This record gives sequence, C-alpha cells and structure tokens, in this order.
Amino acid sequence: SHRIMSLNGGKNKNKGFANAKLQRKLPQPRTFFQLNCNGLFEHPRFCRNSRYDFTTKTISTRRSGEGECGCCPPDSYYEAELKKVFEYVRENQFHLCYFSETWVYGEDAKGTQPVTEHPLSCGPGGAQNGGREEETWLHKYGLSETYRAYFSLQHRNYFGSRDTAWAGNVVFVHKDVQPPVKILRHADIGLTQGNAQYQGRYLEFEFPDGFHVLTTYMPFSGFNDNRSRTKKKIALRKTLDLAVRERLVQLREKEFVWMGDLNVSPGPLDHFLGEPGREDEYAMSMQEKQDGTHIEDIDDRGECGYTPNLKKRFHETVRLADGVDAFRHLSPYTRIYTQPHPAPGITRWDHYIVSKKIIEENRLEECEIYPDKCFSSDHCVVTMKLRSASEAATNSSKKKKVFEENDDDSKNSKNMSMLEQLRATSIDMQQLRAKRLKRFANQ
Repeated sequence: SHRIMSLNGGKNKNKGFANAKLQRKLPQPRTFFQLNCNGLFEHPRFCRNSRYDFTTKTISTRRSGEGECGCCPPDSYYEAELKKVFEYVRENQFHLCYFSETWVYGEDAKGTQPVTEHPLSCGPGGAQNGGREEETWLHKYGLSETYRAYFSLQHRNYFGSRDTAWAGNVVFVHKDVQPPVKILRHADIGLTQGNAQYQGRYLEFEFPDGFHVLTTYMPFSGFNDNRSRTKKKIALRKTLDLAVRERLVQLREKEFVWMGDLNVSPGPLDHFLGEPGREDEYAMSMQEKQDGTHIEDIDDRGECGYTPNLKKRFHETVRLADGVDAFRHLSPYTRIYTQPHPAPGITRWDHYIVSKKIIEENRLEECEIYPDKCFSSDHCVVTMKLRSASEAATNSSKKKKVFEENDDDSKNSKNMSMLEQLRATSIDMQQLRAKRLKRFANQ
C-alpha cells in the first residue's frame, strides 16, 4: 500500500487503495450466462395482442382498444419466474449475464437506459426523478451489491410509445470483474441510429486487457409467417449479419466472445429436421412458399434460422473472424436444443462463438445447455466457462504429462508385445527342432 500511495504522489491515498483493490479484480469475465427471456423483463406486463401507452399508463388490446388481453398467465406467474432466474444468477455468481429479447423500452434515443417507469431504472420515476435504488429489481432480488447493469434498448418513441419493444439487450457484469473501458451499440458499428429495428440488438464490451464480448440478438427470417418472410425482414437480417461480421473481422487478432440468440442453426444436429416425423412439416412449408411472393431468392426460403443463405453467411462470418463454436467444439456429436419446446426440441439458436486464440490457449473449459431451465421462455439457459491463462497453462502441462505417460505405456506395451512374440517364436522353433531331432533319431 505504501508503494501505491507513493506512485500517486501522496495526494490521494484513498485513490491508491482503490487502484490496489481494482488490480485484484478480474480483468475479464470467465463465466457466462445467456437466456433469451422472451419478454420476461417487460413491465408492466402485456402481450403481442396488447399495447401499453406510456402517456396514459394504460393497457389496451390491439383489436378492440378496450381492456386487457386476457390471454396471458397472471402477473404472479411472471413475478415467480423472474424471482427464479435472478436467484439462479445469484447462486451461481456468473461474471457476465446476458438477457436478450427482454421487451424493455429505452428512455433515450441510444437505448442506454430503460424507461423511467421500469423497475430496472432505479425505481418508479427513475433515479433522475427521485427513484430509490431499493425499489429496483436488482436490489429486490439481491443483485445490486454484486452486479452492474448495462442496456441496449429500443427507443420508446419509435412506436409512438404504443407498442411492444421486440428486442432489448440487458447485461449484468459482476463487480468482481473490472468495468469495461468501452461500450458499443448498434450505431457504433455503422447501423443507422434512427432505425429502431437495429436498436436493442447489439451491445459490445471491451475490458481492460483488450478482451471483447459481443452480445447480439439477431432477427430470424425464413418460413414462419408474413412478418418473418418478407423482403424487408430478410434485408434487415442480412444487414445485421454483415455489420457484425465486419466488426468480428476487426477483432480476429484479439480474444473475443460472440454470444446471443443468433437465430441460426449451423448444421443438421442443431435443427429439428434431423428428427424423424418433422419432414412433412418442412415439405408443407416449402409448398406454401411456392405459392407466395414474399421471398424471391430460393436460398432465402425454408425454416426460420435454417435457410441456405442464413447458414452460409453464418459459417462465412465464423471463418473470416477465426471463430469457433464453443459448444460444438466440446460436443461434436451431441444433439441438444436451446429452444427445447415442444419436445424433443426445435433448434440450437443460442451460441457462444469464441476466438481461435482462446481455443489454441486451451482456455475453453465448458459450454453447457440446460433444457430444464427456461424460466417461462421458449429458450433455455446456456452457460460457458473459460480458464484463466495460468489455469490453461497448468491444464496443458497436465495433459502433456498424461499424454507422455500414456505414450510411454503404449511404447512399453508394444515392446512387451514384440518380446512376447519373439519368445513365442523361440519356443515354437525349439519345439520344431525337437520334433525334427526325434524324427532323425527314429530314422
């Protein structure tokens, strides 16, 4: 502590201690959690058949304009699920938690803060309007002491304050990790600031040691309904794909994690078409496409997240960025879905793509999918764990030692096998010689 204070010129002793404490914090996150929560953070609660007017603070149905929708479970159900997911985070103390498709509106045009009415924004009225921290969800569920919250949200004015926010990224970073030195949102990677379709889909962190985390919620396109298979939706997806690719290519020499609901199934093991009994559904969808005029390029047709063009762009992005699919790297032959309902599942859309450097340094420890942990969503929890550099080096040394021991055992085994063969051959030769001598004696 004396040395640190002297480096600060003795002017600010408290700052010196603060720096010492900061140096003990992790320079980058090593444990990750993600969940497409499918609107769980929306508040007040309403559904796609309803709308919330922030001016009058009332909910009404789209069709009649009167009353609530009546088609959703009661608020108590969502409150219980919200409590469960926050308890899960608190119990596991993940370094970085990413929630996508939150349906939370942003108060400002850049989407850096939730609307002041939201419980994530320092209580009713927001901090700037006298809201109290103890009224926030983070405090209520015991996370305010351990996590900082970051946002990339859709500006509420885009829909005239009268519709659902379709996207919305919310990220909690543990206070054991040093704060990010830079944060980027959609406008920072070349996507038009004024287009709310891009808002709430991209949030990037750069940590003090140059480690980058990109959280993205990609729109899906393909066969589903008119909203998903229009030329506009396909063009939106293509623009986002290319913008994220360009950013990842810029980071290819660095350590990065690209995570989120990427709405693409990379291969047959990641999509229900590999399951028997689903081919008829796919054939029917393709037949309907032949009658429609929504998609002209045949490679943009097919199941959402599984069209030829989507898969092609995804694989090209991963290749150009020198990235690796973390789950598939550790589990090359496992069929399991991150959208597990209805059983046996639909897709593996939620991914961790890590830089090749992380793989080469043996830092990827685990990547797990939990189909039983959905918390009211149609997606489930996906986690990942990275080793520290020192742990990776130790682990590599242990593996090398085990390999060498196994290799020695193998060599010894081969040597023993050769000796046994020689001995057996020698015995056979002796027996043969004895037989011949006996034969000569009899003659």
